[in-house]
Amino acid sequence: MYSFESNSLAVRIFLNVAKKTIQSVIIIVLAFYSQAVSGQGGLIILPKRLVFEGNKRSAKLSIANTTADTVKYAISVIEMKMMADGSFIEVKKSDSGQSYASDHLRIYPKTVSLGPNDWQTISVQLSNASKLPQGEHRSHIRFTPLATENIAPQPKSTSNLIKVKIIPVFAITAPVIIRIGENNTRAHFTNVSFTYDADSIPVLNATINRAGNMSTYGNISVIHISPEGFETHVAYLKGLAVYVPNSTRNLSLNLDKKVGVNFSVGSLRVVYTTFIEERPVKMAEYEIIIPEKQKINYR
Repeated sequence: MYSFESNSLAVRIFLNVAKKTIQSVIIIVLAFYSQAVSGQGGLIILPKRLVFEGNKRSAKLSIANTTADTVKYAISVIEMKMMADGSFIEVKKSDSGQSYASDHLRIYPKTVSLGPNDWQTISVQLSNASKLPQGEHRSHIRFTPLATENIAPQPKSTSNLIKVKIIPVFAITAPVIIRIGENNTRAHFTNVSFTYDADSIPVLNATINRAGNMSTYGNISVIHISPEGFETHVAYLKGLAVYVPNSTRNLSLNLDKKVGVNFSVGSLRVVYTTFIEERPVKMAEYEIIIPEKQKINYR
């Protein structure tokens, strides 16, 4: 006879299996989603960055643990500066030329514990944003791993030497941007050149120049154009930014030799594209003829 207790147990088992299945699906979606960023320790963050503009006052970050271990993270807000090569360094608020968002952000929770293949959402809200001046204000949310395992006692040593064990800590960050006012930012390319590296890999070098009151963010694509006019995509880079107050960012892209393109002839076109209301908008474009001195047969 089918009792109420057995029915309740079956429901609990079903719900538990369903929960694990949903979690697995979410982990897979996060791992392959185009805007997800995966860092050290198997943590995935979605989206890659948050932008508040217009009437938007709240947003969520989804984080997922893709490892087989339970991990714990402390969540904080820090200030970072972008260098000309696209790398970041942590700075203090006193750093001039940059406006920060940290005093106007509220984040919950401040710590998270994720089991294997577990995920959680982080709430980010604006506070007193009306007091901010016109322009762009940026800070970064940092996820710092915390120790979750007990350290096993070490055998007593008779040596007088002090043993030190260094455990590296890898933090992951995601920018949070507040934009106030109209965006008048524009971009263009300079210093565009084509060369080969030491391993005979074709390389396109360029500098992205930004002007205006906001940062730029978009995708870079490089197209080879044959003398007959046939176009082939030979490089693609997603999510490239030039953050305020930087006016330039240097770029070096390896071009794909596997597509069967003859890089000894033709031209190369580099395009910087952003998205406005989910529509692609071209920000910058530049085309160079492959110079005579670079017309060599690649291996």
